Amino acid sequence: MLFVQIYQFFKKNATFALKFIKIYMYPLLLAVHSWLRWFLLIVLVIVLIRSFLGWFSQSKYTKLDNLFGVLLIAFAHTQLVLGLVLYFISPNAYPAIQREGMKVMKDANLRVWSVEHLIMMIVAVALIQIGRSVSKAQATDTGKHQRMAIFVVMALAVIFLGIPKDRLMLFRF
Repeated sequence: MLFVQIYQFFKKNATFALKFIKIYMYPLLLAVHSWLRWFLLIVLVIVLIRSFLGWFSQSKYTKLDNLFGVLLIAFAHTQLVLGLVLYFISPNAYPAIQREGMKVMKDANLRVWSVEHLIMMIVAVALIQIGRSVSKAQATDTGKHQRMAIFVVMALAVIFLGIPKDRLMLFRF
């Protein structure tokens, strides 16, 4: 009987919770997602530079390289989770597909936010994760730097391809 009461309570108040999230949490999450991308980009560039320097100078894979790799994974996955939450509560993403169906593919703005940006960023985070995993499995320090550099370059390319063209201004906050 208790489970039925709990279910009825959540069923009755679910629309209120969704409205609260969409009205109050959406702008906050969007701002955090927007600012976090800069930290991700900074760490991505640091990892890229350290990886190329380590690869070409054949230097050791240090604890600092490992720390930046961990930070890269942490920022990338946090950004992905925030992006997925935003995808489901944003009026321009999944709800647009629910409203419009596959007509969103004809509207360039809706298509970018409903399909393209999501897929590209998931691929980028997957490349970062694969690069980190493959890098850690290498026996040599040069191999670790090389694998990380290759996968970070691919991830960075996918990230830039996944940024909507109207949002490509570098210093837009």
